[in-house]
Amino acid sequence: MAIGLMVVGAVLSACGDPDSNTGAQPANTDDTSVASTVASSTSAQQVTVVLQADASAEPAAATAAAEFLRDRLIERGHEVVDFVPAGTTFTYTVAGDDPDAVVELLRVGRVNLRAVEACTPGDPAGGPITGPADDGSSDPTASGLLPLVGGGQCIVRPAAASGSVFEADAEAQIIGGGWSVIVSLRPGADGLDPWNALATECFTGADACPSKQLAIEVNGAIISAPTVNQPEFAGDVQITGAFPEVEARRLADLLNSGSFDVALDVVSVDGP
Repeated sequence: MAIGLMVVGAVLSACGDPDSNTGAQPANTDDTSVASTVASSTSAQQVTVVLQADASAEPAAATAAAEFLRDRLIERGHEVVDFVPAGTTFTYTVAGDDPDAVVELLRVGRVNLRAVEACTPGDPAGGPITGPADDGSSDPTASGLLPLVGGGQCIVRPAAASGSVFEADAEAQIIGGGWSVIVSLRPGADGLDPWNALATECFTGADACPSKQLAIEVNGAIISAPTVNQPEFAGDVQITGAFPEVEARRLADLLNSGSFDVALDVVSVDGP
């Protein structure tokens, strides 16, 4: 089952297609492989980043997201010297001298899924995925004109679902000789049902989705506006297209952090 994504000609398919797994790298499903504790620092240089959950965030969801980010830092080879949760404020102290690399892995934004009415002329074939927009200015309950990352803009309908439809298991893999992203949908009313309702609406070109495109928005910016080619998905989905490794990994990171349906803003960065 397919849906165009990221760049012209890209496809999002149901996993399990016998032709779709050529060259696939198996996902790491062993949670014990990621350390859940901080380590003592062996480096004299450190980066300290403070994140603050937005006012609407549930404390439990904010904590789960913050812990996921801590584990992601460790998984990517960063030495987390200290992690201090205080309500909905979270402080990370990381060994090293590259604040930008640390902040990139700590980006969390709210993901909204919206039907697209139309995208303006000049809509690019693709472009680098950057982090979420800083202002998070979009209203998910209203239609609006949102910028498309890399250039262009799209008229979108109110959000039909949030990033919580996804499991936090998105992973960039090499499939069929190109980079792809695989992510699971949560079962039932938490994931498959709202996703498929929106996919069906866009696939049929209904009045609410005449473009047949589905926008994935993060904090007011559209990171992807796929064209829906099938009405339903059974579980896992596979995003394939002619985008480089760095964009595939960044897309996976944004989907994973967005699956918690909470925004964590960077309020301060201290480091070399």
